[in-house]
Amino acid sequence: MSSVVMDASAILAAILGEAGGDAVFDRLDDALISTVNVAEVYTYATIREMATAAIDAFFAETGIEIVPFDQPQAIAAGRLASVTRRPVCHSAIGRA
Repeated sequence: MSSVVMDASAILAAILGEAGGDAVFDRLDDALISTVNVAEVYTYATIREMATAAIDAFFAETGIEIVPFDQPQAIAAGRLASVTRRPVCHSAIGRA
């Protein structure tokens, strides 16, 4: 069983050669990433009009385990917002 769960920012740091990226490569043998975070990596590239060949290669060559993100996990993650995020004023959402 994997003991390290990678998020999109860690994978992007590794691919883009940013700070901390080397540590990602050191932990890949014991790591996994959720399908949600894989989508975030590709979303980042798409929004910035970056080629995705390096991302494709990273996932193909490293063999990092990609695991599904199901409804119970989504609910649990959403509930973590109370401890991981600042409160959001819902009346301000959507305003420019």
